[in-house]
Amino acid sequence: METETYFRVAFLSTFVREAIHPDSRSMVKEMIESIHVAFKENLKTLAWLDDEAAMWVESKADAIKYFVAYPDGILNPEKVDEIYDGLEIVEGDYEENDLSVTVYDHLESDFRVFKNFGKFYSNTILYLDFYSYGRNASYTRTKNQINILAGNLQKNYLSPDFPRWANYGRLGFNIGHELVHAFDATGKEPF
Repeated sequence: METETYFRVAFLSTFVREAIHPDSRSMVKEMIESIHVAFKENLKTLAWLDDEAAMWVESKADAIKYFVAYPDGILNPEKVDEIYDGLEIVEGDYEENDLSVTVYDHLESDFRVFKNFGKFYSNTILYLDFYSYGRNASYTRTKNQINILAGNLQKNYLSPDFPRWANYGRLGFNIGHELVHAFDATGKEPF
């Protein structure tokens, strides 16, 4: 049984409650907005960019979606429990639990756990092999979306209690880096 695979939402819910300052997500969203505004303002200073190209870049920049740290509802225990409704786990019995998850997920429900992830990730990219609690960020060209994983918001790395310059130095760099990927050799494709 792949514990991190089947219980990803439960793990992420616990991680967010324990490791992330309650105001960090909204702070990161404000950081994204200010970086986005600065990016668009900087476009006006680029003499080599003709009007048509500048309009395209601004249009694409405005269409970029952001996934920040965790999906809405992850802190609602009832919603998290719904994903695992009916799954029986016996403490300390690996073989029984492995069989229980297999039956629950494959035979009874046609991959219910993976389908139920959609309750949280309906408007975002869901990487089933990409753990949201990692410290990473990415740009997904096919969705024109920047993904900031929850690990970036850990209290010891980023916090509203830290000076703004420290937060921008730690995560602002990554946000800008991923934003630029939207316009690099692979990201420049139409969205």
